[in-house]
Amino acid sequence: MLKLNELIKSDKAGRWIFIIGILGIALIFLSTVFDGGTGKSTSAAKAQTSDEYSEILEKKIFGIVSSITGDKNVTVAVTLESGSEYVYANNTNKSTDLAETQNDSQTTVKQNDSTEEQYIIIDSGDGESALVVTEKLPRIRGVVIVASGADNEQIRQAIVNSVTTALDISSRKVYVTNAN
Repeated sequence: MLKLNELIKSDKAGRWIFIIGILGIALIFLSTVFDGGTGKSTSAAKAQTSDEYSEILEKKIFGIVSSITGDKNVTVAVTLESGSEYVYANNTNKSTDLAETQNDSQTTVKQNDSTEEQYIIIDSGDGESALVVTEKLPRIRGVVIVASGADNEQIRQAIVNSVTTALDISSRKVYVTNAN
């Protein structure tokens, strides 16, 4: 224990601790600057196409329906209204100009309102792009499910209830039919 205290108090140890501290800070800084060599930003990596989103939904519904029917031969089709919508960050400048003119016995006031919007542009490794605040996923237009045992009204209703609850859509958007 005494040797450790003496080593810490010596000038040589102080220099080494200082150098190790600086190296640690440099490594932390470098890890935040570089993203591991992928070349993609985290927001771009999360982006997905409408087809990928539809596929994910179909797999989830397949799992739900196959659990209800006990059949692994289930076909699911999900159609979407449109693609994803993006909401971009912007700076909005609103200004109001008042102009007053006077004639002999009349005073006229004119108000001119103007609004200027500028999107916030960021520079990523792939070039410049607008800063995305939120991504609104596409709305579901309809779901078609073909499954064995769907001719049984209780099973059909269980499938419809499960899918409408899982996707938060109305039962009018779900069609279930029996596999031949």
